[in-house]
Amino acid sequence: MKVLIFGAGERGRKLYDYLKNHEDKYQVIGFIDNKLTSLGGGVNIPVIKPEQCSNLDFDEVIISNMDLIHIEQMEKQCIDLGIEKSKIKVLSDNRELLINMLSLRKGILNEEINFRVSWLRDFANYVKMKKIKGNVAECGVYRGSFAHFINKYFSDRKCHLFDPFEGFRESDLKINVSVHDGFDNNKFNKVGAFAKTSPELVMSKMPFPDMCEIHQGYIPESTIGFKDEFCFVNLDMDLYKPMFEALKIFYPMMVKDGVLLLHDYFNKDLSQSIQKAVGDYENLIDRELCKIPIGDFLSIAIIKN
Repeated sequence: MKVLIFGAGERGRKLYDYLKNHEDKYQVIGFIDNKLTSLGGGVNIPVIKPEQCSNLDFDEVIISNMDLIHIEQMEKQCIDLGIEKSKIKVLSDNRELLINMLSLRKGILNEEINFRVSWLRDFANYVKMKKIKGNVAECGVYRGSFAHFINKYFSDRKCHLFDPFEGFRESDLKINVSVHDGFDNNKFNKVGAFAKTSPELVMSKMPFPDMCEIHQGYIPESTIGFKDEFCFVNLDMDLYKPMFEALKIFYPMMVKDGVLLLHDYFNKDLSQSIQKAVGDYENLIDRELCKIPIGDFLSIAIIKN
């Protein structure tokens, strides 16, 4: 998605840093600003006047300002320039994007701000307090930002990291189109999405790399013959088929009171796929899973009971 950021101040630069760290989803082609003409600080990206943006090819303009009066003025300015209203987005209206942007620090989520990370910290302490056994894992590691904290908080447990490091494959996307209404026009319907990563990059972010093991490949192929017991597994693969397969593989490996954390369960772009995967697995085992939201606006915890 090609993005223009309206507002080259501190908030706009933080947004740029976040989007830059997610290049598989976003391509920032420039800043719009009424006063500034350059960013400085070694940031090599154009800063243009609002009237110049009509000559550019872009999908969205994201208004980074947080002041309501300024936001209204900037929205009006965009509309007066002929920009389609559907292309004008406001950062403060996108709670998920705002929280993730504010909680990013040097490519790693800020544990003091990010709700999912703080929940993980508390759950890890609970596991130790209750002496719950089992190792930990993540399926869908991408660039390792969340895996960093799984490894940090469960430093005494083996940490298994599953990812193809090649992005979405076509066969999984085709299945998703068939089970998720409107997914053919979804921004995540892209072969190779989330491919800009590597095992080396992920391992460089691990505080206890000796406790980590990379399993490169797609689910379920990468788990053939794999066996272990887990107190915590994070599933963050976005699509129906790998999430459904991962539930079949990892739920039976969870110890009593262990937690499977499913990302994107409440993500408006992906929730239909993830919720169907959960529902289909419940039908397969003929019982309802114990599910609890964790308060990050995205994830649901499945508790093994």
